[in-house]
Amino acid sequence: MNVKKLLAGWSFRTSTPDYAVGDELTAFVTGTDGSTPIVRIGDTVIQLPDADGDGELVEKRVRLRVTEFDAQRHEGAGELLSVFDDEE
Repeated sequence: MNVKKLLAGWSFRTSTPDYAVGDELTAFVTGTDGSTPIVRIGDTVIQLPDADGDGELVEKRVRLRVTEFDAQRHEGAGELLSVFDDEE
């Protein structure tokens, strides 16, 4: 049995994914930091500082664009692009 062929294309996911400025993501808003909505993807945290901070986005699926990212700390900021309807 050729193990290399069997495992070809497999990779492990990391709990701290890195993103580049300009990356567009779909994720759930998991909470807030003060009044700033945050998205957690594994242990990576992306804040949405310009988004509505009254807590209405918590548990909503959103589309965002990364505007800054620190790969050492696995933290960044993003721009809210859209909020998905609950019915989608």
